[in-house]
This record gives sequence, structure tokens and C-alpha cells, in this order.
Amino acid sequence: MKISIIGTGNMGTTLAKYVAEAGHNLRLGSRSAQKGAQVATDIGHDVKGGTITDALLHGDIIFLAVPYAAMTKILSITGPLAGKIVVDMSNPISPPHFELSIGHTTSAAEEIANQIPQAYVVKAFSNVFATVLKKSRQFGSERIHIFHASDNENANQRVAEIIQSAGFKAVNAGPLKSARYIEPIAALTIQVDNHLDRNVQIAAAMLERTQ
Repeated sequence: MKISIIGTGNMGTTLAKYVAEAGHNLRLGSRSAQKGAQVATDIGHDVKGGTITDALLHGDIIFLAVPYAAMTKILSITGPLAGKIVVDMSNPISPPHFELSIGHTTSAAEEIANQIPQAYVVKAFSNVFATVLKKSRQFGSERIHIFHASDNENANQRVAEIIQSAGFKAVNAGPLKSARYIEPIAALTIQVDNHLDRNVQIAAAMLERTQ
């Protein structure tokens, strides 16, 4: 698959490493072409890096590994996204108290979908932090579960295949409005972390249903 990851922070870089190891045709996009190229070189596996525009032109499937607050600006420079699968990895959480800025009746993913109606938006990778991903794709014997949700069945399935190939367990959470329930997971984690004297490291791992 031709995949692009927009964002070279901790989340984007960590995901890029796993996606590249899985053998996907990957290009990174950064606000700084130099940083994008350097991160790609560090990852290896024939990953290319450059500007956001370069990456958007390359990918059939585009992962947006940028903060929700930056989404409007990023989407304003993307150009045509018709027919592309766009994966929203963000959480609408704002400082100083890191509470949800939107939620319950909508979600970051749904708002993004409204801005790019000709693309197929999928929510994924927002239920686990980069600090967890960087350590391992497993907790004990369980692969970390990544929730994904979309109103387009084909887009949901193709993103699930990438999740699985990157070493995680894909969990289909249904339609895009399920993002309303996925996104608060990060907010809850932060609020718990604020009341403890150490960082909270959690990831989903669900038991398989038995008949």
C-alpha cells in the first residue's frame, strides 16, 4: 500500500517505524522538508521524507499524526483528497487542564470528515499514547488493541490491515461516530495521570468473546 504519515513527532515517527518494518511503501511529511528527510533516513527501509505536500501526493492512505488544534491549518494546505483514505489519530484535548474541547455530540474525526467530505475518514491510533507505542506493541502476551472506526467499510478494512501488519490488534469500533467514545480514553488517562505521582501507561487489550 502507498501510505503517507503527516507529522514527525513521537507518534508519527513511532508509527512510521512499524509501518516501514511491515514493508509498506511509505512517505513522511513534515512542516520542515529537512526534518522529514532526516527522520525517513533514520528509519530506513526505503522510507522517503519531505514536505507535507509531497507526502499527500504520494499516499492513497494518509495518517494525520498531528494535534487536533493544527488540523484546520493542515487540511487547508492539503489540496484535493477526493477518494483518499484519511486516518485521524488526534484527540481534541486542550491545555491547561487537558480536557476535551469537543465531544459527546460530535468528535474530532467527524469534524475533520465535514472538512474533507470527498475523502474517507477513519479514526485510529488515538486510544494509545506514543510513550506506550515506543516501548512495545504488546502488554505481556497481548498485542495492543487499536480501535478503528469509519462510515466506509472498505476504508475501515484497509486501515485494519495496516494496523495488523504493523503488529497491533485491530478492533472494529463501527461507524465514525464511535470516535465520540474512543477520544475520551486519552482524556481519562491524562486526568488519572494528573492525580498520581507517576506516568500512567495503559493500552487496550480485550478478551475474545467465547460462545
